[in-house]
Amino acid sequence: MEKRIKITINGETTEVEKGTSILEAARLSGVIIPTLCYHKDLCVAGNCRVCVIEIAGQKRLAAACSTPCEDGMEVLTNTLKVRNSRKHIIELLLSEHNAECTSCYRNGNCELQKLASDYKIMTQDFIDLIPFKNYTIDNFSPSIIKDDSKCIRCQRCVRTCSELQSVNALTMSYKGEHARVTTFFEKSMNDVVLPMATSCSPGWIKFIEHLYPDFLNHLSSCKSPQQMFGALVKTYYAKAKKIDPSKIVSVSVMPCTAKKFEAARPEMRDSGYRDVDYVLTTRELAIMIKQAGIDFLKLPDMHFDRLMGESTGAGVIFGATGGVMEAALRTAYELVTGREVPFENLNIAPVRGMEGVKEASIVIENPLKEWSFLEGVQLKCAVAHGLANAKLVMDELKSGQSKYHFIEFMACPGGCLGGGGQPIPTNPEIREKRAKAIYAEDYGMPIRKSHQNPEIIKIYKDFLGKPLGEKSHQLLHTKYTKRTSF
Repeated sequence: MEKRIKITINGETTEVEKGTSILEAARLSGVIIPTLCYHKDLCVAGNCRVCVIEIAGQKRLAAACSTPCEDGMEVLTNTLKVRNSRKHIIELLLSEHNAECTSCYRNGNCELQKLASDYKIMTQDFIDLIPFKNYTIDNFSPSIIKDDSKCIRCQRCVRTCSELQSVNALTMSYKGEHARVTTFFEKSMNDVVLPMATSCSPGWIKFIEHLYPDFLNHLSSCKSPQQMFGALVKTYYAKAKKIDPSKIVSVSVMPCTAKKFEAARPEMRDSGYRDVDYVLTTRELAIMIKQAGIDFLKLPDMHFDRLMGESTGAGVIFGATGGVMEAALRTAYELVTGREVPFENLNIAPVRGMEGVKEASIVIENPLKEWSFLEGVQLKCAVAHGLANAKLVMDELKSGQSKYHFIEFMACPGGCLGGGGQPIPTNPEIREKRAKAIYAEDYGMPIRKSHQNPEIIKIYKDFLGKPLGEKSHQLLHTKYTKRTSF
């Protein structure tokens, strides 16, 4: 059992486990200490110093995020000295920050903007350094804009790229006033290396193309749902509705910024046109809803339009880590055995949850006659989310030690629900709540297996013919490209 210690925060005594940071102890006690560089998903950096506090008996202020509690410690979080220090730190950040707040994408959802308001930064006591800075904007990537004039060097992006994704495409370069976030060899964001089985996560696809190109043949040839839908909209849908496909503009709404890159890939034009014309993130759609003055909560519930408007619970759970695996197992097991998966209410619990790498296995018993050769086979599966975890699984595969038959990979922590285009903030608690909502939605759906979707059945009957047939292979499948690692 961990040793517990007592500390005093603003005169109130609290008990915490030894090793707890002052910031964590304060939050457990309901005391708010501002932060900028701190994030629950990342290691402690202590870069911004906005979280400074006063410790009795010490001359210098300490960073609450990186200072562990000690037994008997007396902490003050709101003294004049502390507030003045925080105010000056915020003013210094603003002195070299392009404060075009009203036209900024993060306007109204910006931590620095909120701190400037909380600490009443009405005038600038320091020299405005913006005119003296040779800031650059890299907007070559379809997914990311890197604007040095807005960067406060909190290094969250660098730590995310390293710790969560294990890509290390970003780093801090130079020192002092010249310090800035750069890419490998200072290439543009579009040229930076970013991230077999499943193939619906474009960040993961990019990752394997660069870092494990010799394993591309392990990837499912299936396109992502976004790209399948786009190809069918400009063929099947256009034909059914008697619309010239050149007149159709296909727009998808996705939780993922990498979907913008995926839609622009040259492979994704099997309809004869660009299959998906534009990709909006969920965050961008939310901004548009606000701009239009729509009270979203007052909109009446409605069904999606036909054609291609019917969905299943299996489709819903694609948004959570393990969801693609679970959806596939629900269908594959039933097609092979004629029975539902042997899990209560179709809920395949071993592939659910936020553990970085999850494992599951199912024994095939009494299969249908045409699948009799699978009798007694133990299907071994794995689920990895976050590219650091994907790397662990891929290195195991590369060493020849992998024991799995089927692996689901998702680039983002938590799966698509934790995507880079989702509403801000995203943290472990929010990801857990999103996953809980997704599984609740799945449980309430009248159809919970992909192969039972009446619209899918109709598409194959009227247009595609059969799975893996010539037309379905042309429109719904693809291949990927070996790329260099830098």
